[in-house]
Amino acid sequence: SEHPFRCYDIEKDTLAFSKVDAFLPNRIYYHGCLKSFLQITKWNGPEVIYFGDHLFSDLRGPSKAGWRTAAIIHELENEIRIQNEDNYRFEQAKFHIIQELLGKLHATVANSQRSEAYGSLSAELNEERQKSRCTMKSMFNRSFGATFLTDTGQESAFAYNIHQYADVYTSKPENFLFYPPEAWLHVPFDIKIMPHHVKVSSSLFKTQ
Repeated sequence: SEHPFRCYDIEKDTLAFSKVDAFLPNRIYYHGCLKSFLQITKWNGPEVIYFGDHLFSDLRGPSKAGWRTAAIIHELENEIRIQNEDNYRFEQAKFHIIQELLGKLHATVANSQRSEAYGSLSAELNEERQKSRCTMKSMFNRSFGATFLTDTGQESAFAYNIHQYADVYTSKPENFLFYPPEAWLHVPFDIKIMPHHVKVSSSLFKTQ
């Protein structure tokens, strides 16, 4: 939409109908659109960082306009906490080990040699893999699972859109207070997963 900005009068509790040509200090403005905002401020490209907690209604437009964007994701802290718990790390490692075993099983046994024992082992591994998948999903939202991952461990559609429309993401704006103003935030070129994800190795199964 291309609604014009309107200035709010605090004392009268009304919106002025006069055209807004500039944003003045200590004023409150309603409505408006990105196009009008760019025309009024003349702010361009990476000079601006825009914060929003909704990917499509908040961040898609500014991102396409060339602004830097920061996504506020309230579920993030809880997901990081769960991903770092021993129960989740154990199930995640177990899931990936079973995946690897199934791959090796299918690769080493030819179709013509697949016996009843092969079928039984394959079914048992698949059952255990499904149990791990369901256990991990239930640790998050019981209906939808984790925000950033599918129950197969793949990147979710939400995570994909974070990559598309957000330069950085965090659980709340106050987190930026932990960094100096001159800090430069960037993602390594060789990253394969989202920065907050934990890489789990099978060594978690090893006992002393």
